[in-house]
Amino acid sequence: MVNVLMWQVPLLERIARWAESGKAKSIPLHPRDYFVLSKAGHLETISEKYDLEVKCLGGEEALKEFVKEKMDESKMSN
Repeated sequence: MVNVLMWQVPLLERIARWAESGKAKSIPLHPRDYFVLSKAGHLETISEKYDLEVKCLGGEEALKEFVKEKMDESKMSN
């Protein structure tokens, strides 16, 4: 149920809610969200807006795995 509700709230709204909660020391993002915001050029903007580092959950390895999976899916659909 939490998963369904999470995707009903827009990403930027979830980021704002976390960043402004008073608990945030960084902005951790799922690799998919990190990738999408990175491609759109928004990571730096978000980081500057909230004065917090934006991090990919699982680090660089998780991001690489996500991109690899997406590339594999793309190859299979062609």
